[in-house]
Amino acid sequence: MFVLLLNHTHAGVMELVDVPDSKSGEDHTSCRFDPDLRQIKQDTKRYPVLFCPNLAKNILHKLYPFMQVYSNNNASHINFQGTTRTLRRNYFETLGEITDVFEKHPKSDGIAGNLPFSWVKNIIHLSKEEKTPIFRGLYKLLRESFSTSNTQNPAEISRNFTTFLRQHKIIPPENQIIVKKRNLDGKVLKGAYTISERGKEKTLEPLFVKQFVENSKKIEVDQEGLLPELAIGLHLGKVLHDEHIIKPFFGDTKGGFMVTPYHRTPQNVKIPPKLDKIDAFDYYAKQAYFAKLRKITGDDTDIELLLNSKDFTHKDLHDENVLITRDKKGRLIVKLIDLGGIVNQFLDLFAR
Repeated sequence: MFVLLLNHTHAGVMELVDVPDSKSGEDHTSCRFDPDLRQIKQDTKRYPVLFCPNLAKNILHKLYPFMQVYSNNNASHINFQGTTRTLRRNYFETLGEITDVFEKHPKSDGIAGNLPFSWVKNIIHLSKEEKTPIFRGLYKLLRESFSTSNTQNPAEISRNFTTFLRQHKIIPPENQIIVKKRNLDGKVLKGAYTISERGKEKTLEPLFVKQFVENSKKIEVDQEGLLPELAIGLHLGKVLHDEHIIKPFFGDTKGGFMVTPYHRTPQNVKIPPKLDKIDAFDYYAKQAYFAKLRKITGDDTDIELLLNSKDFTHKDLHDENVLITRDKKGRLIVKLIDLGGIVNQFLDLFAR
């Protein structure tokens, strides 16, 4: 993926620079403006103008012959293009279809998605030979730490992450990684962890790791479990660019876990009490609860209508799988944090 940049150090000069798709976790098919990418080129004072797919390179170069074209291979990093691209571009209705995607791409090693950009931005400038072992080592460390068969305690996992990230200068030597075990209930869930950086000048985005029970592939409900949540999460990240719905970074189907951003409700925000067992199954009680949440945030976005806009529906939307958090601009929003149960509303209607 290439980015059209306006170089402010030389008037009238534009550049087309190759940068990692993993910055946004999206598969770009058209040009678009993104001011956040300026962080990549702060040192040379270059500011991005357009995101453009690879095919746009030759067209733009012909239109603007004064443009300098760079293909910086050092900017890219490991991702699992076969499985990731397929899952992002397509909606799969059954577990069998999702399983086939991984079987057709054995090099993915059961992984789909990308590492968070904040976790790799300090090493993307390295050569391919230098950074490839680091990326593989980080994926291996994540699998060893959060596999459903792992018996390590959070303190031990914290030490391992701290040592690895310090060694490769991903975090400063005085900072450390804190891993905490979290309570999370669900019939397909085994446990959950949070990963955060502690220290000065923190740069790593906090992560939430959700573990799934080992037999979640065999559960009769096709919309729940690791495979369906990972697949629909990657697909929604492609077709629905909205902060009201959580997007997974990546999932490890051999390790049995999925990694997403970690969102918390601000301490000064008072949320209504959770619904009791009876009201939790009452449609009108749930709608009234969501209306209270939207009143607190001042945000009128309805998550169900948002999903409907892309022909999806959530079959298990309730008070336990949403929370109030802040978006990138610091505004309070209601966010869907559980993707289990999201299906194509028209296919689901015909299946009844």
